[in-house]
Amino acid sequence: MNRHRPTTSTQASGATLTEVLMSMMILSIGVLSVASLFPVGILSSARATQLTHAALLRQNAEAVLALNSNLIHDPDGDGNYREHNGTIYAVDLLGWARIGPQDTPQTRSDYFQTLQANPQTSSGVACFWGNQPVAGGQSFRYGIRRFHGFEESDKDRLCPYTNFAHTSNPQQRLIRSDSVIGDEAQSLVGSRDDWLELFRTTAKFNAVANNQFQLVIDPSVDLRSVKQQWHAEDLNGNDQLDPGEDINGNGVIDGVPIRISLIDPEGRHSQVRNVPFTAAITPNASGGGGTIGPLVFDAPAVNRITEIIIEVQNARFSWMMTVRKPSFSHGGLPANHPGAAAPASVDLVVFFQRPFGRSNETFYQVQSTVGADLQPGVAQFDDNGNGVIDDANEFFWADSDDRFSLKVTWNSSLIDRPPIASGRFVFDLKHGQWYRVRNIIGETTTGASSSIEFTVDRPLPDPLVLTAGGMMFPKGIIAVFPLGTK
Repeated sequence: MNRHRPTTSTQASGATLTEVLMSMMILSIGVLSVASLFPVGILSSARATQLTHAALLRQNAEAVLALNSNLIHDPDGDGNYREHNGTIYAVDLLGWARIGPQDTPQTRSDYFQTLQANPQTSSGVACFWGNQPVAGGQSFRYGIRRFHGFEESDKDRLCPYTNFAHTSNPQQRLIRSDSVIGDEAQSLVGSRDDWLELFRTTAKFNAVANNQFQLVIDPSVDLRSVKQQWHAEDLNGNDQLDPGEDINGNGVIDGVPIRISLIDPEGRHSQVRNVPFTAAITPNASGGGGTIGPLVFDAPAVNRITEIIIEVQNARFSWMMTVRKPSFSHGGLPANHPGAAAPASVDLVVFFQRPFGRSNETFYQVQSTVGADLQPGVAQFDDNGNGVIDDANEFFWADSDDRFSLKVTWNSSLIDRPPIASGRFVFDLKHGQWYRVRNIIGETTTGASSSIEFTVDRPLPDPLVLTAGGMMFPKGIIAVFPLGTK
């Protein structure tokens, strides 16, 4: 008997090489598209973090100004509230302190002698915000006055205004060093979000009380300079507040915060402690080293500590102000009366990792132009109704792109190219106004003469010409906050 076995026909199927390659191409496009979002997300996150710090710093700055309005109305600390009316100036505590002799063609003593004769052309950049090299020598043209907000005695050390009568003031004996002014300025205008290591040393302790220990610092460490930063307000080093030393008015000798990290090599008992301003840092009378504390530490863990790290708070974010004051009728009030000060329009400028030095404060000659449409006023329109379309008298007409369009010109043999880019902030020295670059129209170079045409985010009040004012393009600015009238 024949058995019939049903047969099944199976046909093996699979993907061709072409199909595999097509699938891989589609997959790679998707992966690349997703991957491209990561850098954008990281940049957006970093930008959001910076803006958050900037907003917090603005709140801090407004609190400082609420307690000390003299930073705006008497920024040189000479008691004259009237002399700044009708002027534009910068209040830049940290910038003033960080601009040192290396940024001036002459020494500070030379500058002090020459400023009285010609304050606008003397060589020295700490007293002025904005500078421009002049061909044929080491002299500079300067922008607006820069003030530091400290006591009059500090101002007289480098930046006398125009009145030298007060230089015999006996309070001038109380003069801060550059480093102390920098520490005070950083504590006032900085947002301390980072820690900078000063030194590491072997761990040595003196037990003082239950869980209280005094740190013994090796003589190789310059503990005196550490204390100078930590107690920056203590000018004469007598460990008490003398008249004129309490800059922030909190009744405590303070300065730059310092912290101590105790390191256990096994990682089990490491500890971090801030050094309170009411604690003690005691350098040795001669040489380096000394003691810190007493501070509270976990007693069982102290025996496991092998290394001590001393860190100081580092202000990556900082602020300065630009101030515009109109002419003001003071009603006959004396110059030393606060009512003689004109109302001030204040802009708060927030930096991230601000570059210090003359190169970041160069100003450039800028003029208004007809803009991208290449016509004065609104193109193809008789703005002034005189029967002629686009005549020269229509330049800078309301609603035209002329009011937003500018051209910066510089001599490349004297000045570097301005750090101009879309989104960056620029400062108008003539009007004391901040703008943001919107677009770069074009750049040209003929020999040593170069120029860039660009637009800004809001209209200028009147045209800029090459012979008046100029513009600065400082790097490191993340936000400019108008604080209104103060």
